Amino acid sequence: MEKLKPHFDDLFYLIQDSFISYQILFIIDDKKTQIELLNKDFFRFIGYQQFFMLNIQLAKILDCKKSQKRNIIKLCNDLINDNYKQEILIYYKKLQPSITYINKNYEQYIENVREVLTKVRGINKVIKKLSDARNKVYAHTDFEVNINFLTLHELKQLLDFAAYAYNVIRGELYGIKTDFTKGLVDLTILDVIQNIQRGLSLE
Repeated sequence: MEKLKPHFDDLFYLIQDSFISYQILFIIDDKKTQIELLNKDFFRFIGYQQFFMLNIQLAKILDCKKSQKRNIIKLCNDLINDNYKQEILIYYKKLQPSITYINKNYEQYIENVREVLTKVRGINKVIKKLSDARNKVYAHTDFEVNINFLTLHELKQLLDFAAYAYNVIRGELYGIKTDFTKGLVDLTILDVIQNIQRGLSLE
Protein backbone atom coordinates (compact mmCIF):
# COMPACT_ATOMS: atom_id res chain seq x y z
CA MET A 1 0.00 0.00 0.00
CA GLU A 2 1.92 2.92 -1.40
CA LYS A 3 0.43 5.75 0.70
CA LEU A 4 0.08 3.91 3.99
CA LYS A 5 3.42 2.10 3.99
CA PRO A 6 5.55 5.21 4.77
CA HIS A 7 3.34 5.88 7.81
CA PHE A 8 3.69 2.30 9.02
CA ASP A 9 7.46 2.24 8.42
CA ASP A 10 8.15 5.52 10.22
CA LEU A 11 5.86 4.69 13.14
CA PHE A 12 7.60 1.34 13.54
CA TYR A 13 10.99 3.00 14.01
CA LEU A 14 9.60 5.69 16.31
CA ILE A 15 7.96 3.09 18.56
CA GLN A 16 10.95 0.73 18.45
CA ASP A 17 13.35 3.54 19.39
CA SER A 18 11.02 4.50 22.24
CA PHE A 19 11.06 0.95 23.62
CA ILE A 20 14.88 1.01 23.55
CA SER A 21 14.97 4.31 25.47
CA TYR A 22 12.47 2.97 27.99
CA GLN A 23 14.51 -0.21 28.51
CA ILE A 24 17.62 1.81 29.32
CA LEU A 25 15.67 4.09 31.68
CA PHE A 26 14.06 1.13 33.41
CA ILE A 27 17.40 -0.58 34.04
CA ILE A 28 18.98 2.58 35.47
CA ASP A 29 15.96 3.25 37.69
CA ASP A 30 15.66 -0.38 38.79
CA LYS A 31 19.35 -0.88 39.65
CA LYS A 32 20.41 2.53 40.98
CA THR A 33 19.87 1.58 44.62
CA GLN A 34 22.04 -1.52 44.14
CA ILE A 35 24.74 -0.04 41.91
CA GLU A 36 26.20 3.24 43.17
CA LEU A 37 27.79 3.91 39.78
CA LEU A 38 24.35 4.58 38.29
CA ASN A 39 24.01 7.65 40.52
CA LYS A 40 27.17 9.22 39.09
CA ASP A 41 27.18 12.03 36.53
CA PHE A 42 27.67 9.87 33.41
CA PHE A 43 24.68 7.61 34.02
CA ARG A 44 22.58 10.50 35.32
CA PHE A 45 23.25 12.16 31.96
CA ILE A 46 22.42 8.96 30.06
CA GLY A 47 19.17 8.72 32.02
CA TYR A 48 18.28 12.34 31.23
CA GLN A 49 19.16 11.84 27.55
CA GLN A 50 16.95 8.76 27.22
CA PHE A 51 14.13 10.46 29.15
CA PHE A 52 14.38 13.40 26.74
CA MET A 53 14.37 11.14 23.68
CA LEU A 54 11.44 9.09 24.96
CA ASN A 55 9.36 12.23 25.57
CA ILE A 56 10.15 13.64 22.13
CA GLN A 57 9.48 10.37 20.26
CA LEU A 58 6.22 9.71 22.09
CA ALA A 59 5.10 13.29 21.41
CA LYS A 60 5.65 12.67 17.69
CA ILE A 61 3.58 9.50 17.90
CA LEU A 62 0.71 10.66 20.13
CA ASP A 63 0.52 14.46 20.37
CA CYS A 64 -1.72 15.27 17.42
CA LYS A 65 -0.53 18.50 15.79
CA LYS A 66 -0.74 19.79 12.22
CA SER A 67 3.05 19.80 12.03
CA GLN A 68 3.36 16.09 12.86
CA LYS A 69 3.89 14.02 9.72
CA ARG A 70 3.72 10.62 11.42
CA ASN A 71 1.17 10.49 14.19
CA ILE A 72 -1.02 7.55 15.19
CA ILE A 73 -4.04 9.63 16.21
CA LYS A 74 -3.92 11.73 13.04
CA LEU A 75 -3.58 8.55 10.97
CA CYS A 76 -6.57 6.98 12.73
CA ASN A 77 -8.67 10.06 11.94
CA ASP A 78 -7.58 9.94 8.30
CA LEU A 79 -8.51 6.26 8.11
CA ILE A 80 -11.96 6.86 9.62
CA ASN A 81 -12.53 9.73 7.18
CA ASP A 82 -11.88 7.26 4.33
CA ASN A 83 -8.73 9.06 3.15
CA TYR A 84 -7.12 5.68 2.46
CA LYS A 85 -10.29 3.78 1.57
CA GLN A 86 -9.51 3.09 -2.08
CA GLU A 87 -6.00 1.86 -1.30
CA ILE A 88 -7.30 -0.51 1.38
CA LEU A 89 -10.14 -1.78 -0.82
CA ILE A 90 -7.68 -2.56 -3.62
CA TYR A 91 -5.55 -4.46 -1.10
CA TYR A 92 -8.55 -6.49 0.12
CA LYS A 93 -9.57 -7.19 -3.47
CA LYS A 94 -6.18 -8.80 -4.11
CA LEU A 95 -6.78 -11.11 -1.15
CA GLN A 96 -10.35 -12.00 -2.09
CA PRO A 97 -12.28 -10.52 -5.04
CA SER A 98 -15.69 -11.03 -3.40
CA ILE A 99 -17.47 -7.66 -2.89
CA THR A 100 -19.05 -8.99 0.31
CA TYR A 101 -15.63 -9.95 1.68
CA ILE A 102 -14.11 -6.60 0.75
CA ASN A 103 -16.86 -4.45 2.28
CA LYS A 104 -17.22 -6.57 5.42
CA ASN A 105 -13.47 -6.48 6.13
CA TYR A 106 -13.17 -2.77 5.47
CA GLU A 107 -16.09 -1.95 7.77
CA GLN A 108 -14.65 -4.15 10.53
CA TYR A 109 -11.22 -2.60 10.09
CA ILE A 110 -12.58 0.95 10.42
CA GLU A 111 -14.56 -0.11 13.49
CA ASN A 112 -11.34 -1.37 15.07
CA VAL A 113 -9.63 1.94 14.28
CA ARG A 114 -12.53 3.77 15.96
CA GLU A 115 -11.91 1.64 19.05
CA VAL A 116 -8.32 2.89 19.12
CA LEU A 117 -9.56 6.49 19.24
CA THR A 118 -12.05 5.57 21.94
CA LYS A 119 -9.21 4.26 24.10
CA VAL A 120 -7.27 7.50 23.59
CA ARG A 121 -9.78 9.19 25.91
CA GLY A 122 -8.47 7.09 28.78
CA ILE A 123 -4.96 8.50 28.38
CA ASN A 124 -5.76 12.08 27.30
CA LYS A 125 -4.50 13.54 30.59
CA VAL A 126 -1.20 11.72 30.23
CA ILE A 127 -0.86 12.87 26.61
CA LYS A 128 -1.50 16.44 27.80
CA LYS A 129 1.38 16.11 30.29
CA LEU A 130 3.55 14.78 27.45
CA SER A 131 2.58 17.72 25.24
CA ASP A 132 3.31 20.23 28.01
CA ALA A 133 6.75 18.73 28.66
CA ARG A 134 7.63 18.84 24.97
CA ASN A 135 6.26 22.35 24.37
CA LYS A 136 7.34 24.05 27.59
CA VAL A 137 10.66 22.33 28.27
CA TYR A 138 12.24 20.21 25.56
CA ALA A 139 11.39 22.42 22.57
CA HIS A 140 12.48 25.70 24.19
CA THR A 141 15.44 27.28 25.94
CA ASP A 142 13.24 29.58 28.05
CA PHE A 143 11.48 26.60 29.61
CA GLU A 144 9.06 26.57 32.51
CA VAL A 145 10.57 25.17 35.69
CA ASN A 146 7.25 24.30 37.33
CA ILE A 147 6.21 21.52 34.99
CA ASN A 148 4.53 18.26 35.88
CA PHE A 149 6.82 15.74 34.18
CA LEU A 150 5.63 12.26 33.28
CA THR A 151 6.63 9.37 35.49
CA LEU A 152 8.33 6.30 34.10
CA HIS A 153 5.06 4.42 34.63
CA GLU A 154 3.13 7.00 32.57
CA LEU A 155 5.69 6.86 29.78
CA LYS A 156 5.33 3.06 29.68
CA GLN A 157 1.54 3.48 29.60
CA LEU A 158 1.82 5.68 26.49
CA LEU A 159 4.36 3.34 24.94
CA ASP A 160 2.12 0.31 25.42
CA PHE A 161 -0.79 2.22 23.88
CA ALA A 162 1.32 3.18 20.86
CA ALA A 163 2.28 -0.48 20.32
CA TYR A 164 -1.37 -1.55 20.68
CA ALA A 165 -2.57 1.12 18.23
CA TYR A 166 0.12 0.19 15.69
CA ASN A 167 -0.91 -3.45 15.85
CA VAL A 168 -4.49 -2.46 15.12
CA ILE A 169 -3.97 -0.03 12.25
CA ARG A 170 -1.21 -2.09 10.60
CA GLY A 171 -1.41 -5.53 12.16
CA GLU A 172 -5.06 -6.11 11.39
CA LEU A 173 -4.54 -5.18 7.75
CA TYR A 174 -1.66 -7.59 7.22
CA GLY A 175 -2.61 -10.16 9.84
CA ILE A 176 0.76 -9.70 11.57
CA LYS A 177 1.45 -8.60 15.12
CA THR A 178 4.65 -6.66 15.84
CA ASP A 179 6.33 -7.44 19.15
CA PHE A 180 8.35 -4.33 19.96
CA THR A 181 9.84 -5.95 23.07
CA LYS A 182 11.43 -8.79 21.08
CA GLY A 183 15.18 -8.69 21.43
CA LEU A 184 15.19 -6.05 24.17
CA VAL A 185 16.32 -8.60 26.76
CA ASP A 186 19.69 -8.76 24.98
CA LEU A 187 19.73 -5.01 24.32
CA THR A 188 20.83 -3.83 27.71
CA ILE A 189 23.35 -1.47 29.25
CA LEU A 190 24.01 -3.88 32.11
CA ASP A 191 27.06 -5.29 30.32
CA VAL A 192 28.39 -1.76 29.89
CA ILE A 193 27.81 -1.03 33.58
CA GLN A 194 29.55 -4.24 34.65
CA ASN A 195 32.55 -3.55 32.38
CA ILE A 196 32.92 -0.06 33.81
CA GLN A 197 32.71 -1.49 37.34
CA ARG A 198 35.44 -4.02 36.53
CA GLY A 199 37.62 -1.28 35.08
CA LEU A 200 37.20 0.90 38.16
CA SER A 201 38.00 -1.99 40.48
CA LEU A 202 41.36 -2.47 38.72
CA GLU A 203 42.47 1.11 39.32
